[in-house]
Amino acid sequence: MMKKITLTTFVFLLSYFAYSQCPPNGTENLPAVSSTNDGFVQTLKTDVETFEYVTVTGLTIGHNYRFTSTHADPAIHDYITITNTSNTAIAQGVSPLIINSIAIANVRIHVRVDAACNTDAFFHKVSLVDLTVAPTTCQKPENPGINYKSNTKIDFYWNAPSLSTPSDYNWEIVPGGNSQGVGVIVSGSTGGATNATSGNVLSANTSYSIYVRSNCNANGNSIYLGPLNFTTNANPPPSNDLCSGAITIIEQTSIPNAASAASTAGTLLGGASTDVNAESCGGNTGNARDDVWYKFVAQTTNAHITVEPSPNFDAVVTLYSGNCGALSYLACSDVNISSPSFEEIYYSGLTIGNTYYARTYYYGTTTPSTPTFNIKIWTTGTASDADGDGYITGVDCDDNNASINPGATEVAGNDIDENCDGNYLRYVDSDGDSYGSTATVSSSSATPGTNESNNNMDCDDGNASINPGATDIVANGIDENCDGMFQWYLDSDLDGYGSTTVVQSTNSSPGSGESNNFIDCNDGNAAIHPGATEVAGNNIDENCDGNYLRYVDNDGDGYGSTNTVSSTSATPGTNESNNNTDCNDGNASIHPGATEVAGNNIDENCDGNY
Repeated sequence: MMKKITLTTFVFLLSYFAYSQCPPNGTENLPAVSSTNDGFVQTLKTDVETFEYVTVTGLTIGHNYRFTSTHADPAIHDYITITNTSNTAIAQGVSPLIINSIAIANVRIHVRVDAACNTDAFFHKVSLVDLTVAPTTCQKPENPGINYKSNTKIDFYWNAPSLSTPSDYNWEIVPGGNSQGVGVIVSGSTGGATNATSGNVLSANTSYSIYVRSNCNANGNSIYLGPLNFTTNANPPPSNDLCSGAITIIEQTSIPNAASAASTAGTLLGGASTDVNAESCGGNTGNARDDVWYKFVAQTTNAHITVEPSPNFDAVVTLYSGNCGALSYLACSDVNISSPSFEEIYYSGLTIGNTYYARTYYYGTTTPSTPTFNIKIWTTGTASDADGDGYITGVDCDDNNASINPGATEVAGNDIDENCDGNYLRYVDSDGDSYGSTATVSSSSATPGTNESNNNMDCDDGNASINPGATDIVANGIDENCDGMFQWYLDSDLDGYGSTTVVQSTNSSPGSGESNNFIDCNDGNAAIHPGATEVAGNNIDENCDGNYLRYVDNDGDGYGSTNTVSSTSATPGTNESNNNTDCNDGNASIHPGATEVAGNNIDENCDGNY
């Protein structure tokens, strides 16, 4: 990844002198490039080597220009020599180099690694900007890069323009090869931040292009930086994409050489991000975005970390001490940066019992199509391993039990320290009822402490009254004892009202034949329940209120009127009747059972006749 090298600017007034610290390069990087003179940073070439020069034409005489050469390795400070077309030196210095009031229109830019005129085998990026125009121009962003790329997402960044300070940036991602604005997949603005993310909206193994521009308010918007082309990964990120997911490898002892060591197969497929930027290894810096991580417990004071890559895979391997939150670099290997080679670190300063981390990645920016490798961690040293689990006595906290060692997986709730870290895995008991949830916590206590449990049987760890030892309460829709069952009252007649009989149910609310009440006084008759309408004169308590509806019998002749009265008596009492057939409830001699008397104009038997 090309990154801008920020250095003290060397300013040289235009002068013609007949000598140069570094001799001119003899090969031209064709074709020549015409200067735009528009105040924007202009990339002239991205593939300049240290035996080449770049010809620039059309400079504006009298303007001030800044010439820049950058390399992927920030430790390398490019050295620039500017000559005329006859290779007479005009100015020279560490990049970036400024020439004020330039006196000629056509120049050659010669690049070396440093002031000692050293060379290398890498490409250098050469650019210029017309400083006379630049202060009034909204500059486009510079030096873009990718810090996360998966099968569905990309996170990218850029540097603010060196000659202007935008208030905001606009960005967009389009299908690969499209012009800016055509078929936009996702876009946004950053509020001035120099980074952005697509979110998980991209498709796997698909080409896209990124465009970014500066927004300078009064000075308008810059031209777009881009297209920045990329292809999403075909595979999702591996489990050991980051240090926190490092795969454990046992350091093998008594191994005579790398060929005799057992290997662990690895791949960079899907590598999306890194915890640690690439280091300078052997004077060269690659791109660690696709790195994968491993860890091991030192069993001796020295170890070999060997990586055997597939063809076309230029691997780098690095060794760290510490932990994922605070890693300390120890050593690296990058034997041959121009072709694949086995990589091996031999480190002799290990502390027995400590955990160390190793990572490997592809040196370049584009992961090869077959980025597979074998990794081996081994030593010629010998040691005793009584239980044969691969961990030696002294490192293994129980060398008589093969299931207990630093590489073992901790089992929750058994009061055993399987992985020898001095801690025990417990279940979280947030409500303190001695029953735990499925969440786990590491504990230094040999038996469960406060808010810890050796079981994960609690179905509600936020309520101490709910646990497997609790008593289920009927009809509250709560499974107090965590058996997956709820208690309801039996509703045999399906009228929505239950009896006092309790039933077990998997329903969290009353189902058919179930009720959350027990107030039905006759669960065998759907017409009898607290919500029913009382019927007069049938000696039945339909609404279960303990009363019966009767007709009023004011004259006590056993025959009632149409008026009703509520009664606690199961059979008609005084002035109560189960019929409403009395045509005169104020006269006991008038009712349906009376004898009709002739000639008195009275209907004694209520038959409607006289």
